[in-house]
Amino acid sequence: VRLSDFEKFSGREAKIKTFGPLNGRKTFAGQLLGVEGDQIRLEQDGETVLIPLEKIAKANLVHRFER
Repeated sequence: VRLSDFEKFSGREAKIKTFGPLNGRKTFAGQLLGVEGDQIRLEQDGETVLIPLEKIAKANLVHRFER
C-alpha cells in the first residue's frame, strides 16, 4: 500500500480497512479520488473522506463483473 498506488488507481472503486476506528468506522468503500498530502481521498456515500496512509491496514480494488 503506497501513495503512488492510490494515485494510479484514482477513479476506481476500492475497499479500505483501517487499523483503528476513524470517524467511528474501520471499513470504508467508495471511489478513490486520489491523494492529498499523506492522506487518501475517497468518495463514500456522496461525501469525501480523508484516510491517513499510516492508518490503512488493508486496501483492495473492487472488481465488478458484468454479464
